[in-house]
Amino acid sequence: MSLVTTIRNNIIFKFNHTMIFVLLLILTCTSYYGALSVPLYVDDSVVLHHAKLLQWPNSIMGWIQGRFVGLASFSLSQPFSFNLLSIHFFTITFHLANAVLIFYFVKSFFNIEIQVNSHRSLNSVTQPVPLKFQNAQAAIVSFIWLCHPMNSQAVVYISQRYTVVAMFFTLLTIIFFIRLLKDKELIKKVQWAVLCLFNFILALGSKQSVIFLPLFLYLISLYVLVQYRGRLILVGGGALALAVLYLYLNPALVSTLDELTRETITYSRLDYLATQLKVTLTYFGLMFYPEGFRLESDVSLLKFFSDEFYRYLTIHIAIVSLLVVYAMRFKQPLILLTLALLYLGLAVESSFIPIQDLYFEHRMYLPSLAIIFIVVNILSTVIKALRLPDSSCILFNGLLIVVLSYTTSIRVKQWQEPLSFYQRELEKSPESTRAMSSYGKELAKNGNKDKALELIIKSYNLELEQGILRQSNIVGLLTILIDAGYYQDALNLGRRAINYTEKRPKLQSIVYAHLALVYYKMNICGFTKGWSKKALKLDKSNELAKQLIRLCQ
Repeated sequence: MSLVTTIRNNIIFKFNHTMIFVLLLILTCTSYYGALSVPLYVDDSVVLHHAKLLQWPNSIMGWIQGRFVGLASFSLSQPFSFNLLSIHFFTITFHLANAVLIFYFVKSFFNIEIQVNSHRSLNSVTQPVPLKFQNAQAAIVSFIWLCHPMNSQAVVYISQRYTVVAMFFTLLTIIFFIRLLKDKELIKKVQWAVLCLFNFILALGSKQSVIFLPLFLYLISLYVLVQYRGRLILVGGGALALAVLYLYLNPALVSTLDELTRETITYSRLDYLATQLKVTLTYFGLMFYPEGFRLESDVSLLKFFSDEFYRYLTIHIAIVSLLVVYAMRFKQPLILLTLALLYLGLAVESSFIPIQDLYFEHRMYLPSLAIIFIVVNILSTVIKALRLPDSSCILFNGLLIVVLSYTTSIRVKQWQEPLSFYQRELEKSPESTRAMSSYGKELAKNGNKDKALELIIKSYNLELEQGILRQSNIVGLLTILIDAGYYQDALNLGRRAINYTEKRPKLQSIVYAHLALVYYKMNICGFTKGWSKKALKLDKSNELAKQLIRLCQ
Protein backbone atom coordinates (compact mmCIF):
# COMPACT_ATOMS: atom_id res chain seq x y z
CA MET A 1 0.00 0.00 0.00
CA SER A 2 2.86 2.31 0.85
CA LEU A 3 4.45 1.69 -2.56
CA VAL A 4 1.15 2.32 -4.38
CA THR A 5 0.68 5.56 -2.47
CA THR A 6 4.20 6.69 -3.35
CA ILE A 7 3.73 5.96 -7.06
CA ARG A 8 0.36 7.70 -7.07
CA ASN A 9 1.82 10.79 -5.37
CA ASN A 10 4.68 10.94 -7.87
CA ILE A 11 2.28 10.71 -10.80
CA ILE A 12 0.11 13.47 -9.32
CA PHE A 13 3.21 15.60 -8.71
CA LYS A 14 4.27 15.25 -12.35
CA PHE A 15 0.75 15.89 -13.55
CA ASN A 16 0.62 19.04 -11.43
CA HIS A 17 3.72 20.35 -13.17
CA THR A 18 2.24 19.59 -16.57
CA MET A 19 -1.05 21.15 -15.57
CA ILE A 20 0.74 24.31 -14.37
CA PHE A 21 2.59 24.68 -17.68
CA VAL A 22 -0.64 24.17 -19.64
CA LEU A 23 -2.45 26.78 -17.52
CA LEU A 24 0.42 29.24 -18.03
CA LEU A 25 0.13 28.73 -21.78
CA ILE A 26 -3.65 29.27 -21.68
CA LEU A 27 -3.23 32.42 -19.57
CA THR A 28 -0.64 33.76 -22.01
CA CYS A 29 -2.99 33.24 -24.95
CA THR A 30 -6.00 34.83 -23.22
CA SER A 31 -4.01 37.80 -21.91
CA TYR A 32 -1.78 38.59 -24.88
CA TYR A 33 -3.52 37.34 -28.02
CA GLY A 34 -4.14 40.97 -29.02
CA ALA A 35 -0.44 41.88 -28.78
CA LEU A 36 0.35 40.14 -32.07
CA SER A 37 -1.27 43.00 -34.02
CA VAL A 38 0.16 45.96 -32.07
CA PRO A 39 1.98 48.46 -34.38
CA LEU A 40 5.23 50.33 -33.72
CA TYR A 41 5.39 52.93 -30.95
CA VAL A 42 7.80 55.77 -30.09
CA ASP A 43 11.35 54.41 -30.65
CA ASP A 44 10.39 50.92 -31.83
CA SER A 45 11.47 51.64 -35.42
CA VAL A 46 14.87 52.89 -34.21
CA VAL A 47 15.43 49.74 -32.12
CA LEU A 48 14.47 47.46 -35.02
CA HIS A 49 16.77 49.43 -37.33
CA HIS A 50 19.70 48.84 -34.94
CA ALA A 51 18.73 45.16 -34.66
CA LYS A 52 18.86 44.72 -38.44
CA LEU A 53 22.31 46.35 -38.64
CA LEU A 54 23.65 44.53 -35.58
CA GLN A 55 27.39 43.83 -35.54
CA TRP A 56 29.53 42.03 -32.99
CA PRO A 57 30.79 44.62 -30.43
CA ASN A 58 34.48 45.49 -30.25
CA SER A 59 34.65 45.70 -26.46
CA ILE A 60 32.94 44.64 -23.24
CA MET A 61 31.50 48.14 -22.84
CA GLY A 62 30.09 47.88 -26.35
CA TRP A 63 28.49 44.57 -25.34
CA ILE A 64 26.88 46.19 -22.28
CA GLN A 65 26.05 49.71 -23.48
CA GLY A 66 24.80 48.47 -26.85
CA ARG A 67 22.58 45.85 -25.15
CA PHE A 68 23.92 43.39 -27.68
CA VAL A 69 22.09 40.30 -26.38
CA GLY A 70 18.76 42.13 -26.24
CA LEU A 71 19.20 43.35 -29.80
CA ALA A 72 20.43 39.95 -30.96
CA SER A 73 17.18 38.39 -29.72
CA PHE A 74 15.40 40.15 -32.60
CA SER A 75 17.38 37.98 -35.02
CA LEU A 76 14.89 35.21 -34.17
CA SER A 77 12.52 37.13 -36.46
CA GLN A 78 15.06 37.44 -39.29
CA PRO A 79 13.74 34.36 -41.16
CA PHE A 80 10.34 36.12 -41.11
CA SER A 81 11.76 39.39 -42.52
CA PHE A 82 11.38 41.06 -39.11
CA ASN A 83 7.60 41.28 -39.49
CA LEU A 84 5.74 42.54 -36.43
CA LEU A 85 3.79 39.33 -35.92
CA SER A 86 6.97 37.29 -35.44
CA ILE A 87 8.58 39.97 -33.25
CA HIS A 88 5.59 40.06 -30.89
CA PHE A 89 5.33 36.26 -30.94
CA PHE A 90 8.90 35.80 -29.69
CA THR A 91 8.50 38.52 -27.02
CA ILE A 92 5.36 36.80 -25.73
CA THR A 93 7.22 33.47 -25.80
CA PHE A 94 9.99 34.97 -23.65
CA HIS A 95 7.32 36.27 -21.26
CA LEU A 96 5.81 32.79 -20.97
CA ALA A 97 9.29 31.31 -20.42
CA ASN A 98 9.86 33.85 -17.63
CA ALA A 99 6.65 32.74 -15.93
CA VAL A 100 7.82 29.12 -16.08
CA LEU A 101 11.19 30.13 -14.61
CA ILE A 102 9.41 32.04 -11.84
CA PHE A 103 7.73 28.76 -10.83
CA TYR A 104 11.16 27.16 -10.38
CA PHE A 105 12.60 30.32 -8.86
CA VAL A 106 10.00 30.28 -6.06
CA LYS A 107 10.55 26.56 -5.46
CA SER A 108 14.30 27.25 -5.28
CA PHE A 109 13.62 29.93 -2.68
CA PHE A 110 11.76 27.42 -0.51
CA ASN A 111 14.68 25.00 -0.92
CA ILE A 112 16.96 27.73 0.48
CA GLU A 113 15.02 27.58 3.76
CA ILE A 114 15.40 23.80 3.95
CA GLN A 115 19.15 24.12 3.41
CA VAL A 116 19.52 26.88 6.00
CA ASN A 117 17.64 24.83 8.61
CA SER A 118 20.25 22.09 8.29
CA HIS A 119 22.90 24.52 9.58
CA ARG A 120 20.82 26.06 12.40
CA SER A 121 20.29 25.01 15.95
CA LEU A 122 17.07 23.12 16.68
CA ASN A 123 15.64 26.11 18.57
CA SER A 124 15.89 28.46 15.61
CA VAL A 125 14.63 26.14 12.89
CA THR A 126 11.70 27.49 10.88
CA GLN A 127 9.00 25.14 9.71
CA PRO A 128 9.70 24.19 6.07
CA VAL A 129 6.87 24.67 3.61
CA PRO A 130 5.44 21.25 2.57
CA LEU A 131 5.99 20.25 -1.05
CA LYS A 132 2.29 20.55 -1.83
CA PHE A 133 2.24 24.17 -0.66
CA GLN A 134 5.55 24.93 -2.40
CA ASN A 135 3.98 23.94 -5.71
CA ALA A 136 0.78 25.84 -4.94
CA GLN A 137 2.51 29.08 -3.95
CA ALA A 138 5.00 28.88 -6.81
CA ALA A 139 2.16 28.32 -9.27
CA ILE A 140 0.06 31.18 -7.88
CA VAL A 141 3.00 33.60 -8.01
CA SER A 142 3.81 32.65 -11.62
CA PHE A 143 0.13 32.86 -12.68
CA ILE A 144 -0.40 36.31 -11.15
CA TRP A 145 2.90 37.65 -12.46
CA LEU A 146 2.20 36.35 -15.98
CA CYS A 147 -1.20 38.02 -16.34
CA HIS A 148 -0.74 41.14 -14.20
CA PRO A 149 -1.33 44.21 -16.40
CA MET A 150 1.62 45.99 -14.77
CA ASN A 151 3.90 43.78 -16.88
CA SER A 152 2.04 44.30 -20.15
CA GLN A 153 4.08 47.36 -21.17
CA ALA A 154 7.34 45.38 -21.23
CA VAL A 155 5.69 42.68 -23.39
CA VAL A 156 3.74 44.82 -25.87
CA TYR A 157 6.18 47.72 -26.27
CA ILE A 158 8.74 46.27 -28.69
CA SER A 159 11.57 48.50 -27.48
CA GLN A 160 11.42 46.78 -24.10
CA ARG A 161 12.40 43.37 -25.44
CA TYR A 162 15.61 44.17 -23.53
CA THR A 163 13.72 44.01 -20.22
CA VAL A 164 11.99 40.71 -21.02
CA VAL A 165 15.18 38.98 -22.21
CA ALA A 166 17.21 40.37 -19.29
CA MET A 167 14.75 38.87 -16.80
CA PHE A 168 14.97 35.48 -18.53
CA PHE A 169 18.73 35.30 -17.98
CA THR A 170 18.49 36.90 -14.53
CA LEU A 171 16.14 34.18 -13.28
CA LEU A 172 18.39 31.49 -14.72
CA THR A 173 21.38 33.08 -12.96
CA ILE A 174 19.63 33.05 -9.58
CA ILE A 175 18.31 29.49 -10.00
CA PHE A 176 21.76 28.17 -10.98
CA PHE A 177 23.39 30.06 -8.10
CA ILE A 178 21.03 28.44 -5.58
CA ARG A 179 21.87 25.04 -7.07
CA LEU A 180 25.56 25.95 -6.71
CA LEU A 181 25.05 26.58 -2.99
CA LYS A 182 22.96 23.44 -2.56
CA ASP A 183 25.17 20.80 -4.26
CA LYS A 184 28.01 19.24 -2.32
CA GLU A 185 30.01 17.70 -5.19
CA LEU A 186 32.84 19.86 -6.54
CA ILE A 187 32.21 18.94 -10.19
CA LYS A 188 28.56 19.94 -9.94
CA LYS A 189 29.48 23.16 -8.14
CA VAL A 190 31.83 24.08 -11.00
CA GLN A 191 29.09 23.23 -13.50
CA TRP A 192 26.55 25.48 -11.77
CA ALA A 193 29.13 28.26 -11.32
CA VAL A 194 29.90 28.30 -15.06
CA LEU A 195 26.20 28.35 -15.96
CA CYS A 196 25.58 31.10 -13.41
CA LEU A 197 28.38 33.31 -14.75
CA PHE A 198 27.40 32.67 -18.38
CA ASN A 199 23.78 33.65 -17.79
CA PHE A 200 24.76 36.73 -15.80
CA ILE A 201 26.89 37.91 -18.75
CA LEU A 202 23.93 37.35 -21.08
CA ALA A 203 21.62 39.23 -18.68
CA LEU A 204 24.06 42.15 -18.47
CA GLY A 205 24.30 42.18 -22.25
CA SER A 206 20.52 42.41 -22.43
CA LYS A 207 20.06 45.39 -20.10
CA GLN A 208 22.43 47.23 -17.76
CA SER A 209 19.86 47.36 -14.95
CA VAL A 210 20.78 43.78 -13.88
CA ILE A 211 24.14 45.05 -12.57
CA PHE A 212 22.62 44.67 -9.07
CA LEU A 213 22.58 40.87 -9.43
CA PRO A 214 26.02 40.09 -7.87
CA LEU A 215 24.97 41.99 -4.73
CA PHE A 216 21.72 40.02 -4.52
CA LEU A 217 23.62 36.74 -4.95
CA TYR A 218 25.96 37.86 -2.18
CA LEU A 219 22.96 38.41 0.11
CA ILE A 220 21.70 34.91 -0.71
CA SER A 221 25.14 33.56 0.21
CA LEU A 222 25.05 35.40 3.54
CA TYR A 223 21.68 33.86 4.29
CA VAL A 224 22.40 30.32 3.15
CA LEU A 225 26.02 29.77 4.20
CA VAL A 226 25.40 30.26 7.91
CA GLN A 227 28.65 28.58 8.90
CA TYR A 228 30.70 30.91 6.68
CA ARG A 229 28.78 34.13 7.37
CA GLY A 230 31.62 35.81 9.29
CA ARG A 231 34.11 35.16 6.48
CA LEU A 232 31.67 36.37 3.83
CA ILE A 233 31.09 39.62 5.70
CA LEU A 234 34.86 40.16 5.98
CA VAL A 235 35.37 39.42 2.27
CA GLY A 236 32.46 41.64 1.24
CA GLY A 237 33.54 44.49 3.50
CA GLY A 238 37.15 44.21 2.32
CA ALA A 239 36.12 44.24 -1.34
CA LEU A 240 33.97 47.33 -0.77
CA ALA A 241 36.81 49.12 1.06
CA LEU A 242 39.26 48.31 -1.74
CA ALA A 243 36.78 49.54 -4.37
CA VAL A 244 36.27 52.84 -2.52
CA LEU A 245 40.04 53.28 -2.10
CA TYR A 246 40.65 52.53 -5.78
CA LEU A 247 38.05 55.11 -6.84
CA TYR A 248 39.55 57.65 -4.42
CA LEU A 249 42.99 57.20 -5.99
CA ASN A 250 41.58 57.40 -9.55
CA PRO A 251 39.54 60.61 -9.93
CA ALA A 252 39.54 60.22 -13.72
CA LEU A 253 37.74 56.88 -13.34
CA VAL A 254 35.18 58.53 -11.03
CA SER A 255 34.54 61.15 -13.72
CA THR A 256 34.11 58.43 -16.35
CA LEU A 257 31.71 56.48 -14.12
CA ASP A 258 29.75 59.66 -13.52
CA GLU A 259 29.25 60.08 -17.28
CA LEU A 260 28.38 56.40 -17.78
CA THR A 261 25.84 56.36 -14.93
CA ARG A 262 23.69 59.27 -16.03
CA GLU A 263 21.52 59.67 -19.09
CA THR A 264 20.83 63.37 -18.52
CA ILE A 265 22.28 66.41 -16.75
CA THR A 266 18.86 68.08 -16.60
CA TYR A 267 18.48 67.20 -12.93
CA SER A 268 20.76 66.11 -10.10
CA ARG A 269 21.12 62.60 -8.74
CA LEU A 270 19.53 63.57 -5.41
CA ASP A 271 16.52 65.25 -7.05
CA TYR A 272 16.08 62.20 -9.26
CA LEU A 273 16.15 59.95 -6.17
CA ALA A 274 13.56 62.13 -4.42
CA THR A 275 11.29 61.91 -7.47
CA GLN A 276 11.70 58.14 -7.73
CA LEU A 277 10.57 57.69 -4.13
CA LYS A 278 7.21 59.03 -5.28
CA VAL A 279 7.22 57.20 -8.62
CA THR A 280 7.93 53.79 -7.07
CA LEU A 281 4.99 54.24 -4.71
CA THR A 282 2.86 54.88 -7.80
CA TYR A 283 4.14 51.59 -9.22
CA PHE A 284 3.28 49.81 -5.96
CA GLY A 285 -0.22 51.27 -6.07
CA LEU A 286 -0.76 49.96 -9.61
CA MET A 287 0.19 46.48 -8.44
CA PHE A 288 -2.74 46.49 -6.00
CA TYR A 289 -5.16 48.63 -8.00
CA PRO A 290 -4.40 47.99 -11.70
CA GLU A 291 -6.12 51.03 -13.15
CA GLY A 292 -4.66 54.10 -14.84
CA PHE A 293 -1.73 52.54 -16.71
CA ARG A 294 0.11 54.83 -19.09
CA LEU A 295 3.07 54.94 -21.42
CA GLU A 296 3.79 58.65 -20.97
CA SER A 297 3.67 60.52 -17.68
CA ASP A 298 3.84 64.15 -16.59
CA VAL A 299 5.61 63.39 -13.31
CA SER A 300 7.08 66.59 -11.91
CA LEU A 301 10.57 66.69 -10.39
CA LEU A 302 10.79 66.70 -6.60
CA LYS A 303 13.55 68.47 -4.73
CA PHE A 304 15.79 66.59 -2.31
CA PHE A 305 15.13 67.66 1.32
CA SER A 306 11.70 69.00 0.35
CA ASP A 307 8.64 68.21 2.51
CA GLU A 308 7.39 65.78 -0.15
CA PHE A 309 10.74 63.98 -0.14
CA TYR A 310 10.49 63.31 3.61
CA ARG A 311 6.87 62.22 3.25
CA TYR A 312 7.63 59.60 0.58
CA LEU A 313 10.80 58.49 2.34
CA THR A 314 8.79 57.90 5.53
CA ILE A 315 6.29 55.75 3.62
CA HIS A 316 9.08 53.59 2.18
CA ILE A 317 10.69 53.18 5.61
CA ALA A 318 7.30 52.19 7.03
CA ILE A 319 6.77 49.56 4.30
CA VAL A 320 10.20 48.05 4.88
CA SER A 321 9.80 48.13 8.67
CA LEU A 322 6.41 46.41 8.60
CA LEU A 323 7.67 43.65 6.34
CA VAL A 324 10.74 43.11 8.54
CA VAL A 325 8.49 42.84 11.62
CA TYR A 326 6.23 40.39 9.76
CA ALA A 327 9.22 38.28 8.67
CA MET A 328 10.57 38.10 12.22
CA ARG A 329 7.19 37.57 13.91
CA PHE A 330 6.05 34.73 11.63
CA LYS A 331 9.53 33.28 10.98
CA GLN A 332 9.47 34.10 7.26
CA PRO A 333 13.09 35.16 6.59
CA LEU A 334 12.65 34.67 2.85
CA ILE A 335 10.57 37.85 2.93
CA LEU A 336 13.76 39.77 3.76
CA LEU A 337 15.54 38.37 0.68
CA THR A 338 12.50 39.14 -1.46
CA LEU A 339 12.39 42.68 -0.08
CA ALA A 340 16.05 43.08 -1.08
CA LEU A 341 15.18 41.84 -4.58
CA LEU A 342 12.38 44.41 -4.81
CA TYR A 343 14.50 47.44 -3.98
CA LEU A 344 17.67 46.23 -5.71
CA GLY A 345 15.61 45.55 -8.85
CA LEU A 346 14.48 49.18 -8.80
CA ALA A 347 17.82 50.63 -7.68
CA VAL A 348 19.51 51.09 -11.06
CA GLU A 349 16.68 52.89 -12.86
CA SER A 350 14.92 54.42 -9.86
CA SER A 351 17.57 55.75 -7.49
CA PHE A 352 20.77 57.75 -8.11
CA ILE A 353 21.22 57.23 -11.86
CA PRO A 354 19.38 60.11 -13.60
CA ILE A 355 17.37 58.88 -16.59
CA GLN A 356 15.55 61.30 -18.88
CA ASP A 357 12.21 59.57 -18.45
CA LEU A 358 11.09 59.81 -14.84
CA TYR A 359 8.35 57.19 -15.19
CA PHE A 360 8.11 53.91 -17.07
CA GLU A 361 6.01 50.98 -15.91
CA HIS A 362 8.24 48.37 -17.55
CA ARG A 363 10.79 49.08 -14.79
CA MET A 364 8.57 46.97 -12.51
CA TYR A 365 8.82 43.88 -14.72
CA LEU A 366 11.30 42.14 -12.38
CA PRO A 367 10.45 43.90 -9.06
CA SER A 368 6.77 43.00 -9.50
CA LEU A 369 7.80 39.38 -8.90
CA ALA A 370 9.01 40.34 -5.41
CA ILE A 371 5.77 42.15 -4.55
CA ILE A 372 3.62 39.24 -5.72
CA PHE A 373 5.74 36.73 -3.77
CA ILE A 374 5.42 38.81 -0.58
CA VAL A 375 1.65 39.29 -0.94
CA VAL A 376 1.02 35.60 -1.69
CA ASN A 377 3.14 34.66 1.32
CA ILE A 378 1.20 37.01 3.63
CA LEU A 379 -2.14 35.77 2.30
CA SER A 380 -1.05 32.18 2.92
CA THR A 381 -0.23 33.07 6.51
CA VAL A 382 -3.63 34.72 6.95
CA ILE A 383 -5.44 31.73 5.45
CA LYS A 384 -3.62 29.35 7.79
CA ALA A 385 -4.39 31.57 10.79
CA LEU A 386 -8.10 31.68 9.87
CA ARG A 387 -8.10 27.94 9.04
CA LEU A 388 -9.94 28.51 5.80
CA PRO A 389 -10.52 25.48 3.55
CA ASP A 390 -8.30 24.95 0.50
CA SER A 391 -11.32 25.36 -1.78
CA SER A 392 -11.86 28.99 -0.69
CA CYS A 393 -8.18 29.75 -1.31
CA ILE A 394 -8.34 28.21 -4.80
CA LEU A 395 -11.55 30.12 -5.59
CA PHE A 396 -10.11 33.46 -4.46
CA ASN A 397 -6.88 33.07 -6.43
CA GLY A 398 -8.74 31.77 -9.47
CA LEU A 399 -11.05 34.79 -9.54
CA LEU A 400 -8.10 37.14 -9.05
CA ILE A 401 -6.17 35.59 -11.94
CA VAL A 402 -9.23 35.76 -14.24
CA VAL A 403 -9.76 39.46 -13.42
CA LEU A 404 -6.07 40.28 -13.96
CA SER A 405 -5.99 38.36 -17.25
CA TYR A 406 -9.07 40.21 -18.50
CA THR A 407 -7.61 43.59 -17.43
CA THR A 408 -4.38 42.80 -19.27
CA SER A 409 -6.23 41.81 -22.45
CA ILE A 410 -8.11 45.15 -22.34
CA ARG A 411 -4.85 47.06 -21.86
CA VAL A 412 -3.23 45.15 -24.73
CA LYS A 413 -6.20 45.92 -26.96
CA GLN A 414 -5.73 49.64 -26.33
CA TRP A 415 -2.26 49.41 -27.90
CA GLN A 416 -3.76 48.28 -31.22
CA GLU A 417 -4.99 51.79 -32.17
CA PRO A 418 -2.14 54.35 -31.82
CA LEU A 419 -4.33 57.42 -32.47
CA SER A 420 -6.86 56.67 -29.72
CA PHE A 421 -4.06 55.30 -27.52
CA TYR A 422 -2.12 58.58 -27.60
CA GLN A 423 -5.28 60.61 -27.24
CA ARG A 424 -5.93 58.81 -23.95
CA GLU A 425 -2.28 59.25 -22.96
CA LEU A 426 -2.53 63.01 -23.45
CA GLU A 427 -5.79 63.15 -21.51
CA LYS A 428 -4.15 61.28 -18.61
CA SER A 429 -0.93 63.34 -18.75
CA PRO A 430 -1.72 66.73 -20.34
CA GLU A 431 1.70 68.16 -19.40
CA SER A 432 3.71 65.25 -20.80
CA THR A 433 5.78 66.59 -23.70
CA ARG A 434 6.25 63.14 -25.21
CA ALA A 435 2.52 62.46 -25.04
CA MET A 436 2.00 65.73 -26.96
CA SER A 437 4.55 64.90 -29.65
CA SER A 438 3.44 61.27 -29.98
CA TYR A 439 -0.21 62.25 -30.39
CA GLY A 440 0.88 64.97 -32.82
CA LYS A 441 2.72 62.49 -35.01
CA GLU A 442 -0.31 60.18 -35.10
CA LEU A 443 -2.51 63.12 -36.07
CA ALA A 444 -0.08 63.93 -38.89
CA LYS A 445 -0.28 60.34 -40.16
CA ASN A 446 -4.06 60.69 -40.26
CA GLY A 447 -3.94 63.96 -42.23
CA ASN A 448 -4.48 66.51 -39.44
CA LYS A 449 -1.11 68.24 -39.92
CA ASP A 450 -2.07 71.67 -38.55
CA LYS A 451 -3.09 70.28 -35.14
CA ALA A 452 -0.09 67.94 -35.22
CA LEU A 453 2.30 70.82 -35.87
CA GLU A 454 0.80 72.84 -33.04
CA LEU A 455 1.23 70.00 -30.52
CA ILE A 456 4.76 69.03 -31.55
CA ILE A 457 6.00 72.65 -31.56
CA LYS A 458 4.52 73.12 -28.09
CA SER A 459 6.23 69.93 -26.90
CA TYR A 460 9.53 70.93 -28.51
CA ASN A 461 9.55 74.40 -26.91
CA LEU A 462 8.63 73.03 -23.47
CA GLU A 463 11.46 70.51 -23.65
CA LEU A 464 13.99 73.15 -24.67
CA GLU A 465 12.95 75.16 -21.61
CA GLN A 466 13.70 72.07 -19.52
CA GLY A 467 17.02 71.49 -21.27
CA ILE A 468 15.73 68.36 -23.03
CA LEU A 469 15.90 67.40 -26.70
CA ARG A 470 14.28 64.10 -27.69
CA GLN A 471 15.13 62.41 -30.95
CA SER A 472 11.49 61.47 -31.54
CA ASN A 473 10.43 65.10 -31.09
CA ILE A 474 12.96 66.71 -33.38
CA VAL A 475 12.55 64.07 -36.11
CA GLY A 476 8.75 64.24 -35.89
CA LEU A 477 8.72 68.01 -36.11
CA LEU A 478 11.17 68.15 -39.04
CA THR A 479 9.20 65.45 -40.88
CA ILE A 480 5.90 67.30 -40.54
CA LEU A 481 7.42 70.63 -41.62
CA ILE A 482 9.01 68.99 -44.67
CA ASP A 483 5.83 67.11 -45.63
CA ALA A 484 3.79 70.31 -45.28
CA GLY A 485 6.23 72.23 -47.51
CA TYR A 486 7.43 74.61 -44.78
CA TYR A 487 11.02 74.30 -45.94
CA GLN A 488 12.40 77.51 -44.45
CA ASP A 489 10.88 76.68 -41.06
CA ALA A 490 12.44 73.22 -41.26
CA LEU A 491 15.84 74.73 -42.05
CA ASN A 492 15.58 77.19 -39.14
CA LEU A 493 14.54 74.42 -36.77
CA GLY A 494 17.33 72.08 -37.94
CA ARG A 495 20.02 74.73 -37.56
CA ARG A 496 18.80 75.49 -34.06
CA ALA A 497 18.80 71.79 -33.18
CA ILE A 498 22.44 71.43 -34.28
CA ASN A 499 23.50 73.72 -31.44
CA TYR A 500 21.71 71.49 -28.91
CA THR A 501 23.10 68.19 -30.22
CA GLU A 502 26.86 68.79 -30.08
CA LYS A 503 27.33 66.06 -27.47
CA ARG A 504 24.98 63.63 -29.23
CA PRO A 505 26.65 62.77 -32.56
CA LYS A 506 24.05 60.24 -33.74
CA LEU A 507 21.19 62.65 -33.18
CA GLN A 508 23.16 65.45 -34.83
CA SER A 509 23.72 63.14 -37.80
CA ILE A 510 19.95 62.66 -38.07
CA VAL A 511 19.41 66.43 -37.99
CA TYR A 512 22.03 66.92 -40.76
CA ALA A 513 20.29 64.26 -42.87
CA HIS A 514 16.92 66.00 -42.52
CA LEU A 515 18.48 69.32 -43.48
CA ALA A 516 19.83 67.54 -46.55
CA LEU A 517 16.30 66.24 -47.22
CA VAL A 518 14.95 69.81 -47.16
CA TYR A 519 17.47 70.89 -49.79
CA TYR A 520 16.66 67.82 -51.88
CA LYS A 521 12.98 68.81 -51.81
CA MET A 522 14.08 72.26 -52.94
CA ASN A 523 16.10 70.68 -55.82
CA ILE A 524 19.43 71.99 -54.49
CA CYS A 525 21.64 68.92 -54.78
CA GLY A 526 24.88 70.67 -53.85
CA PHE A 527 23.67 71.40 -50.33
CA THR A 528 21.97 68.00 -50.20
CA LYS A 529 25.29 66.21 -50.74
CA GLY A 530 27.12 68.52 -48.33
CA TRP A 531 24.74 67.99 -45.40
CA SER A 532 24.51 64.25 -46.16
CA LYS A 533 28.30 63.90 -46.01
CA LYS A 534 28.33 65.71 -42.66
CA ALA A 535 25.69 63.28 -41.43
CA LEU A 536 27.71 60.25 -42.55
CA LYS A 537 30.85 61.64 -40.95
CA LEU A 538 29.08 61.48 -37.58
CA ASP A 539 27.22 58.22 -38.19
CA LYS A 540 28.23 55.94 -41.06
CA SER A 541 25.01 53.92 -40.72
CA ASN A 542 22.71 56.90 -41.50
CA GLU A 543 20.53 55.38 -44.23
CA LEU A 544 18.69 58.62 -45.09
CA ALA A 545 21.97 60.40 -45.84
CA LYS A 546 23.16 57.52 -48.03
CA GLN A 547 19.88 57.47 -49.94
CA LEU A 548 19.95 61.22 -50.59
CA ILE A 549 23.49 61.06 -52.00
CA ARG A 550 22.40 58.23 -54.34
CA LEU A 551 19.36 60.21 -55.46
CA CYS A 552 21.43 63.29 -56.23
CA GLN A 553 23.89 61.26 -58.30
